[in-house]
Amino acid sequence: MHDVPPLPAGILLQLAVRETGEVYRVADDGRYLVSGPGGQEHEARPRSRRSPGADRLTPEALVRLRSALDAARLDTLPDSIPGASALGPDVLPVGGRWTLRHYVFTARPGPIVRAVEVVADARLDESFGALAGLFRALDDEALGGWRLE
Repeated sequence: MHDVPPLPAGILLQLAVRETGEVYRVADDGRYLVSGPGGQEHEARPRSRRSPGADRLTPEALVRLRSALDAARLDTLPDSIPGASALGPDVLPVGGRWTLRHYVFTARPGPIVRAVEVVADARLDESFGALAGLFRALDDEALGGWRLE
């Protein structure tokens, strides 16, 4: 498993995937930054459902992402939360098999940096538990369709 990098200044939200080492960041100014396993970070176009082709997240997208971040209340959550395991045995994603990964959301919900980890399947936003709304917003505004509709 890969370590989660620290949250740099000017970054609104960071999503790290422990199994792969991938890191996805949204900057306060709307830049979308991506780095692969051991790779250099580079600016990428967000794959937005609402603003396809935009070079950066739009001001409206940043408002939606900040709203989801506020609603997630990272500062009140423990370091690790139940995700897919809390859904129960009757819930399965399409295909009938889970593809579970350790996702770590990192942000500054106040004066301190908070990182919260969840084991989830990106195809099913409900598997993110208390962070489902935040994952849904990030997927809509930047990731571009990790989850199934």
